[in-house]
Amino acid sequence: MKRPELPINISNILKQLSGIFNFSRQQLMIALGVFIAVIASAVIITVIVTVSSGSSGVRKTDDINSAAANEIIQTERPYLSDFMLIEDNLEKSFTGIVYSREILQSWSQEQIDRYWVDPEEIVADQLEEEAEKDIMDIFADVP
Repeated sequence: MKRPELPINISNILKQLSGIFNFSRQQLMIALGVFIAVIASAVIITVIVTVSSGSSGVRKTDDINSAAANEIIQTERPYLSDFMLIEDNLEKSFTGIVYSREILQSWSQEQIDRYWVDPEEIVADQLEEEAEKDIMDIFADVP
């Protein structure tokens, strides 16, 4: 059975590092061990601090807000199931669309005068701007 080779060969890496930094293989192994020990201790300290702070992560204080904070902590948190809609009850509870104002069948002349913009004016302005830009582009190279 052929042993699979990893794309990363630690022996080659250690040889290259010892050539670059002029360290022996033993010194590199010690440095690697110290590095792994530092990372492991940081992870362990983080886990211990997180666990010791309690499950809620909220520290109780003796100030005015502690009563309100305790009340919030003691209330039950919503679960995902609280936000799910049951399809059987959906039609029974659906009341339809709620509009912020009454829908008008026709606009008054005052509303038309206030909001209407003639499309010919918009198109004329756009065409004038595009034509002006095209003319400027044509004559840009003329001395």
